[in-house]
Amino acid sequence: MNTVQMKAMDLIERMFQAELQYMQTDGQTNREMKSVFHPEIVVHEPEFLPYAGDWSGYTELGKLWSTMNKYWKSMKVENVKATIDEEFLFLNCTLSLVARDSGQIITQPFSEYLRLQNGLIVEATPFYFDTAQINEVLKFTPRRKDMS
Repeated sequence: MNTVQMKAMDLIERMFQAELQYMQTDGQTNREMKSVFHPEIVVHEPEFLPYAGDWSGYTELGKLWSTMNKYWKSMKVENVKATIDEEFLFLNCTLSLVARDSGQIITQPFSEYLRLQNGLIVEATPFYFDTAQINEVLKFTPRRKDMS
């Protein structure tokens, strides 16, 4: 692994560690969050998931993670591949999620586009392979926006 790949993997590892630590402590620990995410972080979750929308800043990022924690008992990433430059990080992996209520497991491809500023993640856009499968397992029915 070259130094560019090592830098990407280090940031990804710290990003997922910050999320897990926050969820495991019910939001009591956010030191790791601030070491990875820019204060103006914005996460763009897909429109039809139960935690859809744009989540801005540390407080909303914590709320996003808390909301996700209500739905998922655990999350695991494997087969991580990434590339990085000074401004962007692109991540691809296999994501496994365990639904909190049913214990059902979803395993699917996952990608994320991360924009960086001063070495911190300032914008994140996740791409789930099959949001319909996620909603089926969570028994979540998305509300359609008025198309008129």
